[in-house]
Amino acid sequence: MIGAEVWSLVDGSMVRQAATPSIGDLDQRICHRSHHPVSDQIDAVGTSRLPQVIALDGLKLTALIWPIIDRGQASSVVVLYLDTTNKAPLAAELWTGRPGRSELCMSSSSYTSLDRFAKLSPHIAFPNGSGLPGRVWQTNLPQMDGDLTDSPTFMRSTGAQTEGLDIGFAMPCVDGSSLTAVALMLSGKAKSIARVYETWTPSQRGGSLRLSCTEG
Repeated sequence: MIGAEVWSLVDGSMVRQAATPSIGDLDQRICHRSHHPVSDQIDAVGTSRLPQVIALDGLKLTALIWPIIDRGQASSVVVLYLDTTNKAPLAAELWTGRPGRSELCMSSSSYTSLDRFAKLSPHIAFPNGSGLPGRVWQTNLPQMDGDLTDSPTFMRSTGAQTEGLDIGFAMPCVDGSSLTAVALMLSGKAKSIARVYETWTPSQRGGSLRLSCTEG
């Protein structure tokens, strides 16, 4: 991951409020453009409250655009930028429900060096509790798997082994009490999306968060 931004709603418009120090590399990469490459998508995500995954092929980036929803409104939007210049295996997928189907289906995706995996994945669907997206749907909590190739619950383990994918991280987008989407990120351990993944959940006594899961 090359960096992250936080855009907040100010006077009816999304304005960048914070960014990781490494986002400077991204700014330099796009400085010749007068228009931020994902500003329109950020506004669309803020309005629809639905996340997006987009491939910025010209910049060799994948952007995961994620709404933070508070009382029925996207109060801010987080953008994660995944660098694809090194051609390491990488998948970013968005899974959503479809009317009349009690399962999650792919709505958008971006792949790097995963041609066969990319052809297979749109034909997969996840019932509640099945696979990483289905487990997120069942629990409304992020889920991680540090060994996809040997996982009894990862439905594409054979493809993961062939393509060099080891680590999977999935997180929910929740609007009120309803799950609207699940984002799934897959990578190899040698060129992982992140060095460490952590999930923090409210403690039983409330008022604080506790580390419930870590990988890396």
